[in-house]
Amino acid sequence: MGGSKLYLNKATIKNFRALVEIELPLGMFSVIIGDNDSGKTSAIHAIYWCLNGELPLPGSKTKRSINIDDIPKFSDDTNLEISVELEFIAENEPQNLSQDLFDQNKLVIRRFAKFEKDEDNNPKLKISGLEVRKRIPIGYENYEGMNAKEQKKYVIELARQVNFDIDNVNLLNNKDSRNKMIENIVEAYPDLLKWSFAPVQNHLKKKIQNILPEIVYVSSEEYKNPTDVVKRILQRSFKHTLENKDTENYGGKLKDLLKEDLQEEVERINESLKDIGFANSEISLEDIKIDFSNSLEDFNMKIKKHGSATKAPVNRMGTGTKRSLFLALSEAERRQITEESLNQVILCYDEPTMGLNYKTEKNLLNQLKEFSQSGKIQVLMIC
Repeated sequence: MGGSKLYLNKATIKNFRALVEIELPLGMFSVIIGDNDSGKTSAIHAIYWCLNGELPLPGSKTKRSINIDDIPKFSDDTNLEISVELEFIAENEPQNLSQDLFDQNKLVIRRFAKFEKDEDNNPKLKISGLEVRKRIPIGYENYEGMNAKEQKKYVIELARQVNFDIDNVNLLNNKDSRNKMIENIVEAYPDLLKWSFAPVQNHLKKKIQNILPEIVYVSSEEYKNPTDVVKRILQRSFKHTLENKDTENYGGKLKDLLKEDLQEEVERINESLKDIGFANSEISLEDIKIDFSNSLEDFNMKIKKHGSATKAPVNRMGTGTKRSLFLALSEAERRQITEESLNQVILCYDEPTMGLNYKTEKNLLNQLKEFSQSGKIQVLMIC
């Protein structure tokens, strides 16, 4: 995996649910405090949407696209745009990305969704997309959306502004030649470049996604169902196997290889549980289902207490035991993130202290503080 270090430094959210316009400065451990219905959860959902292009559904394994339910209810604008802008700080600028994407070690991305009302005054999604702030030539913002004739005209006009001589205008009939000419012009006249948002093209999208932090939304439902923590740990292991092993040599036995790796990861989780103090029980997985289009699809997780011959499903455990197991598994997840070569991870907790007694709440807050001091995990918490 990439192992890059990008820290989320600031989020600017506009027209998302109750949030008309808000700027959130963020650190390694950030706490959002506010009244009910003030937009705390919406802020986390907005950041999640900007990074993933989808919104989490609390208590559900599925996600959804942005829609009219995310427009501010009080808005009567004919045209409305939801936008979320995230500013990251890089410890070191990734070598596989252009220097034109980093302004003093800062990388800024922006996801937007534009709505317009039809003749019946109902808002409809018109267009959405992901942009990155980069140094581009003046007027280049709409270049990719132009047809060949318009692009040729743009290149000629760009050259005219600085008296750049184009030997053969007919060469601009070719797309690659047009792009090369733009490079030659701005190389000779760098003052033509300015910082502006531009669409993320396909050749750049994967490179940017590979260095962006993974974001995890931990809803209140997860505290009652620690299986989700295990699934995240195993998903990362699954992805690591597919990316780092010569899987083609395994042929039809690839699924067996992946299941074997997952079981090894479960053994590592159990070792972590022992170290942490959850030593009287261990977890086991049954009925593992793998879908190569959707990585690890499903499994049944059971708990076996030492000295007992039976295994019990997690949903039969008491609330207190589930909470304790959630905390222990969260520590196992921290170990995986910090010990393996992973990108940064943003862990977003939605009111994690609700319903906890004082001792458990103190243990949780201390644990989250340690997470944020690991150097690989940012914690964003709602209270």
